Amino acid sequence: MLSEDLLIWDYLTYAGGAAGVGIIVFGLLRRSSALVILGFVLPSGALALGASQTVVLKFDVVVVEQPGGTMTWRTVRQFVGGEYTFRDGSRARITKPAGGPIGTVVVNDSDRRLQIIRVSYTSTPRIPGPGGRHLVADIASGKTGTSLERVEHFGPENEGPPETIKSLSSFDTLDWLAW
Repeated sequence: MLSEDLLIWDYLTYAGGAAGVGIIVFGLLRRSSALVILGFVLPSGALALGASQTVVLKFDVVVVEQPGGTMTWRTVRQFVGGEYTFRDGSRARITKPAGGPIGTVVVNDSDRRLQIIRVSYTSTPRIPGPGGRHLVADIASGKTGTSLERVEHFGPENEGPPETIKSLSSFDTLDWLAW
C-alpha cells in the first residue's frame, strides 16, 4: 500500500484562502477597499508560492504487483514522498531520486526480478530502431529502484521495446521496465 506524505505547502492554499476571507469580511465591515483587494490577492499569492515549492519535489512512482501470477503495474504521477508497505509487511521509504528533475521510483512487490533498461533511438537512416540499450537498475523482489527519467514502457524482456517512438528530436531514449 502506497501512502503519501503531506507537506506544509499543501496547507498554504487553505490557510491563504481562510485568511483572505477573513480580510475581505474585515475590509467590508471597515469599508476599506484596500483590505478587500488584499483579501482577494492573498489566496492567489499563497497558491502560487505553494505550487512553486512543491513542483520541484514531485516525481513518479510505479508499483509492480503480481496478483494471481499476472504482472500488473500502476503509475502514480506527481508523488511527493511517502512510504510503501509490501505484502509481507515490510516497509520502504519512497523519496525523489537525487540528481534529476523528473525521476521515477519503481516498487517491486512481485516475485520476479525487474530491470529498468534505457533504450536509445535515433532518426539517422543508418541506425534504424533501437540504437542501443543499457541497464539503469536491477530491482530484486521486495525492493525499490530508481531512474532519473520517466518509465514509459512496460513488458516482458523477451517481447523487447517498441521498434520506433515518436520524438521531437533526432535522438531520444525510452526507459523500459522489463521482467
